[in-house]
Amino acid sequence: AGLARSREVLVLPNNPNVRLAAEQAARICEDRRLVVVPTRNAAEGVAAVLAYDPDLDAAANAGPMTAAGRGLATLQVTEAVRDAKIGGKKVRKGQTIALDPDDGLVAVDGDRDRAVLKAVATFAPGVELVTVYYGEDATLVEAEATASRIGSALRAEVEVVHGGQPHYRYLISAE
Repeated sequence: AGLARSREVLVLPNNPNVRLAAEQAARICEDRRLVVVPTRNAAEGVAAVLAYDPDLDAAANAGPMTAAGRGLATLQVTEAVRDAKIGGKKVRKGQTIALDPDDGLVAVDGDRDRAVLKAVATFAPGVELVTVYYGEDATLVEAEATASRIGSALRAEVEVVHGGQPHYRYLISAE
């Protein structure tokens, strides 16, 4: 109900494929001002929301919120649904792949644990906190075991959160 009365709305698409639609909606919306914070995944969205300042208007919030989202390193982990070439690397159906929103494919392996550990090894040194958002195809027990391996490999604190996201078994962020 509060959203309907708002004169300004911040839109966090949490997906690069949705960003253009959100920006188009912002241009044509006549009854309120829509400002897009170009988050590329839910982890960036969470960081952006935490940077929100209720004393600022939407336009003034957009920059700091975007910077907060982009300040995270993020990975999306899924299984290849078909044989393909991603970024010049061959991927076979069923292999686990890890994607970075900036660098594309950063790890591929037939063993999920090895793929995840290869992927998190690409995080910049000095990571202190890693968050593992587990999706609809993963279980809490599995996510906690993966988090434990990540924590040991990076010597960092690791939190596990149920993200429930489709398509991606894990969304992993580091700060």
